[in-house]
Amino acid sequence: MMNKLLLLCFVFFAVSNAYNFDVAYNREKCFSEEIAYDVLVNGKYSTPSSPISTVHIKVLDTFQQQIFGDTDGTGSFAFTSTSAGVYTFCFNLISTGGQKYVPPARVSFDLKVGVEAEDYDAIAISEHLSPLEVELRKLEDAAAAVNKHMNYMRQREAAMRNTNESTNSRVLWLSFFSMVTLVSLGVWQIIHLKKYFKSRKL
Repeated sequence: MMNKLLLLCFVFFAVSNAYNFDVAYNREKCFSEEIAYDVLVNGKYSTPSSPISTVHIKVLDTFQQQIFGDTDGTGSFAFTSTSAGVYTFCFNLISTGGQKYVPPARVSFDLKVGVEAEDYDAIAISEHLSPLEVELRKLEDAAAAVNKHMNYMRQREAAMRNTNESTNSRVLWLSFFSMVTLVSLGVWQIIHLKKYFKSRKL
């Protein structure tokens, strides 16, 4: 039962997305993925070679800072997330010969996040692991990923709770200030009207 649960967690927390799409000339196409802290990310991309165009790729972190860039149109990248949040992967078709019209380019993009990004074949060879030991390693890594994700969710929950408490406190003070302002304005109006009537001897 425990093995089945860990296997389900492995499937849930190991993200693997394969995309095939067209990129139009000078029209950037981007994908976003929410990634936790300290998670391995691996991506491969390829485009048909063309004498008149090439596809540029860039990867942006949670602060919209570029952490990877390539102008060859075919290659791969790997990095470990340094902060939790949304990472963006963008593709842009660029003309290399100054043509006014460039036909769209077909891009194949394979993105793997977390346990799915690990190369267990290479690990098995380097550490001389049996197939059973490899599966146990996958389950162990999946359990660690689940624990890391739960810690990340707890941190987000605490941050949201603090934000809600801060917002409620500000709303309370704003309501109090509004009431004091309205009461003060009413008292001032009464005093002003009394003075006005006295001056007019009404």
